[in-house]
Amino acid sequence: MRLKQVLLNFQGALRSLLPHADAVCLPWRDGENYDEWEAIASALFESLVVFPIRTSLDERSWSEIKFPPYEMLQRDVATLSVLEVLPKLDSGTRVFYGLSSAMHPFDSCRWYSALADGTLASKELRTTPLDECEFSARLCIGGRTRVLNAVVLPAGRRSS
Repeated sequence: MRLKQVLLNFQGALRSLLPHADAVCLPWRDGENYDEWEAIASALFESLVVFPIRTSLDERSWSEIKFPPYEMLQRDVATLSVLEVLPKLDSGTRVFYGLSSAMHPFDSCRWYSALADGTLASKELRTTPLDECEFSARLCIGGRTRVLNAVVLPAGRRSS
């Protein structure tokens, strides 16, 4: 499964919760949401995005893969594993920050720029329509870098 599909699955999970959030007046919109929605989105990101990436690798390396928390700007990503928003920048990378809403709920990808050495290029968050994005995972494992463009789902757990 390509990482784009993994992110679209995450998007679908967030969208599926909106009627339930609205029913209890839990704010989820950009600029209105608080800790409760952030906790939900973070848990889904960890389970539906980070977990499939980890399980695509040898189990011995799982504990070494450290992704930044969902929607948390990092000053330096050199030693972290990150989702990169493609295409890359000429002088660095676009680091995935989270999903936001433009025309429809969670239809856009928010990202920030990091220089080639991994340091923050700008605190400015930028937005690209999700349907225009592709993704790769840059994984830091034991001081080495590995890039994944797709995850391998366990055979016994694939949905039909």
